[in-house]
Amino acid sequence: MAAEALVGSLLERAATITVDKVQGELNLATEVEEEVKSHTRNLKAIQAVLKDAESRQAGEAGERHWLQELNEVSDEMDNLLDEWSTHVLKQRIEGEIEKKEGLKYLDKKLHVFPVAGYLVELLNEKSSQDCEVPLIIPIVGMGGMGKTTLSQLAYNDEKVKTHFDKRIWVCVTDTFNEVKIARNVVECLDKSNTSKTSNSLQVLMECIHSLIRRKKFLLVLDDVWNPKHSHWEELIKPFRYGAMGSRIIVTTRNEEVATLMKATAHVIHLKQLSDEFCLSLFYYNAGAEKCSESRMFLDVGEKIVEKCHGLPLAAKTLGSMVREKKTLKEWENVLNSKLWEIEDIEQQIFRPLLVNYNDLAHEIRICLFYCAIFSKDYVYDKNNLVELWMLQNYLNGEGSEETKSPGLKYFGILVKRSFVLEVEVDESGKTNSKIHDIIHDFLLYMTKNYFLIVNDGQPFQRVNEKAIPKEIIGLIHLRYIDLSENRWLEELPDNMGDLRNLQTLRLVECVRLKKVELGGLINLKHLSVRGCENLKLRGIDGLMSLQTLDKYYVQDGDEGNKLEHLRNLNHLQGRLTVETVRGRKADAATEEEAADAEREEEEAAIMVKKAHLVHLVLNVEFGLG
Repeated sequence: MAAEALVGSLLERAATITVDKVQGELNLATEVEEEVKSHTRNLKAIQAVLKDAESRQAGEAGERHWLQELNEVSDEMDNLLDEWSTHVLKQRIEGEIEKKEGLKYLDKKLHVFPVAGYLVELLNEKSSQDCEVPLIIPIVGMGGMGKTTLSQLAYNDEKVKTHFDKRIWVCVTDTFNEVKIARNVVECLDKSNTSKTSNSLQVLMECIHSLIRRKKFLLVLDDVWNPKHSHWEELIKPFRYGAMGSRIIVTTRNEEVATLMKATAHVIHLKQLSDEFCLSLFYYNAGAEKCSESRMFLDVGEKIVEKCHGLPLAAKTLGSMVREKKTLKEWENVLNSKLWEIEDIEQQIFRPLLVNYNDLAHEIRICLFYCAIFSKDYVYDKNNLVELWMLQNYLNGEGSEETKSPGLKYFGILVKRSFVLEVEVDESGKTNSKIHDIIHDFLLYMTKNYFLIVNDGQPFQRVNEKAIPKEIIGLIHLRYIDLSENRWLEELPDNMGDLRNLQTLRLVECVRLKKVELGGLINLKHLSVRGCENLKLRGIDGLMSLQTLDKYYVQDGDEGNKLEHLRNLNHLQGRLTVETVRGRKADAATEEEAADAEREEEEAAIMVKKAHLVHLVLNVEFGLG
């Protein structure tokens, strides 16, 4: 499970330290060297024991407890290895100073298309109940039945888009927090509205009222669980001022939610699929036609589908699982898995997910587990997610482009196996993805003894403050900070360099930020500062491990960023854009032109050793002065 993959990662890192010692690059004290060897021996023994433990741990309480304790010990070892690896790199840099970048998401419409057509008509028609604003349409069904998929099909229908003045989508998840929901509504309606950060429900309600008053809107509240009557009545108030024909779709697993909202007249119940329909969905995702398979394959396929109990998500995930299995024996192994017999499991849908999950390579499992730390309905950027896997050493490498390749392969496998949904590719080519809420519940179930999720599952919460807490510097094992789009952020702690294990720092569009102290961030590999034209990157010339820098702004003045600061950063790779402004008088003399030519030669010399860069863009703006 996660522990096995973790141990493998730790062994890789311990081996790196051993090699460095042999090569004479690390002068560890004798007792520290022995401690590394001792931990390595222990980890190898643990790894051997874990080999067959994973298939049993979900059902045996004693073994779950043992694995939990093991993980706690492994965390301590991981922290020690962080410190040792940092010491290795620090010595390397000090020595140098002394010397001088699948398959598309399958068609969603297969089993919900007829209902989607009905829902679209219900949204667009003029009803006798339109005197009630808004008209609430609950969609009720157990997990994995396709409630969210149905809502998405209607929400994105072209007729629906043109019918409503405003469309809003909010993922509610387990806790019904009216303030959080109101914030998300405001952000959907007006991304630049400053009220979206308010903690005052009254302020948010007034803002929503002003934004939707006399407008026909469609609001989707996805995955509503247990609202209190008083909370719902408070939240619905501003929406009563919308135009006639406004609608609210509510997806829920709980029939009582429709009653609480006084919306029983238009409830849509999603029931389990018939065996025939479920079998069709299974074969569709398996990439096979029933008539093309032998009788023996059909018999096994039908028995597998019986275990889906009419749940579309179960049929889909199992179909995607057997897609790559070409022999009858492999299909029989899926049917006869002992995981189907596990009784100690929270939801019926979890059994087919567990079978699918258990068939993944352990390297891919640990990458999938990592997704549990994000909130439900979180939108993943594929490349950023792979980068995060790299930072956790899940890909067993040093963070190079070569290491990124297996991460992209793992991501593709998770898409093929229906654990990850590719939802869109934007104009820049960036792939945005999500995880089904049931998959997220499953991951939380599987990782409940491994992760502590805080801040409502949003580990990299944007702060919208002028400064971040200075206490963050005490998190010495922190590897990833994303403060992007904090347009209020004006300063960072001067001792940022104490975060020796930090590997990624993202400050995109932090437009008020004037300087950041980078000296000492000897492990920093990824720095993103796009949109920060006035940000002084102090100490960037010492970031010898830096591999990606999205944009670099050359500035005037003694303390400004200079192109020469990039001279020794020869591990930069991928794409780099450099922007610079050059002053020139209208009647520039020949000497000045000659000086410019000489400077261009010097700049070319600075960039010539950047052999790993694939794209280098130099934007030069000539100003009069």
